[in-house]
Amino acid sequence: MKPLFNTLAHKLLAAAGLSAVRLHQTYEADRGATMRRRNVDLVIDVGANVGQYASRLRREGYAGEILSIEPLPGAFKSLEQTMGGDRHWSGINAAAGPKAERATFNISADSVCSSLLKPTSTLLHAIPSARVVETVQVDVVRLDDLSLPPHKNLMLKLDVQGFEKEALSGAYGILQAVDVLELELGVKPGYESGYTLDRALPELTALGFAMTSIEIGRAHV
Repeated sequence: MKPLFNTLAHKLLAAAGLSAVRLHQTYEADRGATMRRRNVDLVIDVGANVGQYASRLRREGYAGEILSIEPLPGAFKSLEQTMGGDRHWSGINAAAGPKAERATFNISADSVCSSLLKPTSTLLHAIPSARVVETVQVDVVRLDDLSLPPHKNLMLKLDVQGFEKEALSGAYGILQAVDVLELELGVKPGYESGYTLDRALPELTALGFAMTSIEIGRAHV
């Protein structure tokens, strides 16, 4: 089975009667070890924001190709600056979805909470800065339609604020070749019609993935 990583909120796990315990190493170290074991040489970073995730991979020693995908124009400009002269790191100013189109993107006061979906009242109660302050039209691309850098072993990371199911719907071709999959999911939806852990696990298991690591994130309750 191929490894599946999840970022979950501790309080959400507790609300569902679940828990996550770190045993021998941190989530980041576990991810790095899995990437090395799988010889990952391309990471598709979907929902890159200003490059925080990819920058962390670089600091942790990953030197392979990175393709970052970020729809917000302002965040993408900052992402381009972060990429700098790294010739193995490129970016696309778009969102990932089930079909190529133009769509309305909801920009939150805290840009990392921005999404093609609208935040739920539950999320807004927990994170007031998730409130939508403006909207913008963005390009949406299917991951299956992308021209990828040359690679042998692929890792796909999705942090798209509830839109994971739709992004995956446009990536079933790529998923056949994905060696490592990392998703941010909640137990309860933080966005209207958002993808959740209970929906994702059986569907991803059917695609050949097995959950191997969980990171505790901030609560959305």
